[in-house]
Amino acid sequence: DRSLIEFRNSLDNLSRIAHNALTFSVGIAVNDPGISENQDLARLSELALVQAKEKGPGTTNFFSQELYDQFVETRERRREIQFGMENSQFVPYYMPIYDAADLSICGCEMLLRWEHPTRGVLEPAYFLEDLIEVDHLLSAVVFSCLDNLVELVHRIRSLNPNFRFSINLENSQLMDQPFVERFIEQLGDVLPSITV
Repeated sequence: DRSLIEFRNSLDNLSRIAHNALTFSVGIAVNDPGISENQDLARLSELALVQAKEKGPGTTNFFSQELYDQFVETRERRREIQFGMENSQFVPYYMPIYDAADLSICGCEMLLRWEHPTRGVLEPAYFLEDLIEVDHLLSAVVFSCLDNLVELVHRIRSLNPNFRFSINLENSQLMDQPFVERFIEQLGDVLPSITV
């Protein structure tokens, strides 16, 4: 413990010397009986560092079994998500939108759902954060659902040209020029019927 305190003090001194232009986050893993031999201390300290950075600059975080369990759970969930994408388990569901005047259905909103093989139909609360954090995973899922939406728009528009469709996107997607260009291209002639 004393050596860790001295290490932290050294980092603080270096930061002061640099006129507070530098900040440090430190992840620490200590070899103890609770850590199995096959676990790499460098990897465990890296996990602690990731959590320290999430807490903000100038923080120190020790590896814990709870942190490791969270890492394993996230890694497994992301593997399942990747498998789900490869096997078309992410599908659009459509929620009706009602006209308040006469309660007729005047449109629908496309919602993303995961038809998980063992957990049933999962809402975005279970998987959306992982899709956002993994580069372009969310965009890939959206594009995989757009063909279904385009087909539905063509079918319904022939019956009711005023029927409206809605889709939710993340702000980061709307700021991503290549995403927006592909989104517009994939929707093609049905774009005027879509509200984002």
